[in-house]
Amino acid sequence: MSAINAKVKTIDSLARGLIVLRRLQHEKSMSMPDLMASTGLSRATLLRILKTLGQAGQVDRNPMNGRYFSVPDASAAPSLSQARRLLSEITAPVRRTLERKVPWPTNLAVLDRFEMVILDTNTRCSLTPNYHALGLRPPLLFTAVGKAFLAWNKPADRQAWIDAALRHRRVGGDFDLAFLDKELLQIRQQGYAIYDSTRAAPNTPARYGALAVPIFSSKRCVASLALIWIPEVMALEQILSSYLAPMQKASEAMSQLLTARGFESSEL
Repeated sequence: MSAINAKVKTIDSLARGLIVLRRLQHEKSMSMPDLMASTGLSRATLLRILKTLGQAGQVDRNPMNGRYFSVPDASAAPSLSQARRLLSEITAPVRRTLERKVPWPTNLAVLDRFEMVILDTNTRCSLTPNYHALGLRPPLLFTAVGKAFLAWNKPADRQAWIDAALRHRRVGGDFDLAFLDKELLQIRQQGYAIYDSTRAAPNTPARYGALAVPIFSSKRCVASLALIWIPEVMALEQILSSYLAPMQKASEAMSQLLTARGFESSEL
């Protein structure tokens, strides 16, 4: 700091913008009341800052729940950020309709190198008061959203992603690839993937159950749609009988919208 001229005036608005950006980078996502309480800034000031950061590709807003979040590596890969935002915007109307039929949280997830990332989630219903899935990174090989995505993609692509996940997740050498292949085949045959939470530790997010279905554009899987529930509250058989059909109908509707818009899966 000693090399910086102390006589030069600072830009207060820039300082406030950096405070907001750092708060969003620290948190997975924040609502306007969260930001007001955390920064002490007024709503009008925050709206100007968020608009400026949004135009710079540093911040985006979830169209489903209105929460703001920091866009990772936006300067390095603006097309990636734009493609994900477009995916979210195109599928948002269908997801809003789905919310009226399914009383559990639903998440929209895409592949991010060797793991999945939650692009969107609804907050009208919640598993716990602190449940915010936006920005979470479910493991590709061990979750319903990951397996649903793998199951409906080309074998060559699937193998490359599995290899990357095995390298980066430091999975033990005893990982059973043959069993995973059989599991993915079964998922394609039954039309959905399930996360078995019975072996997870109590009182952790891993204790939630998940039902995931694929979303396509031009016959290529581009994302996964997942329903999250508490197994102690509702059995798997009840989830499947009550909500599998609405989830699959929503997946079909989203796929039709993406295909009609010519959404390019390669941009993700």
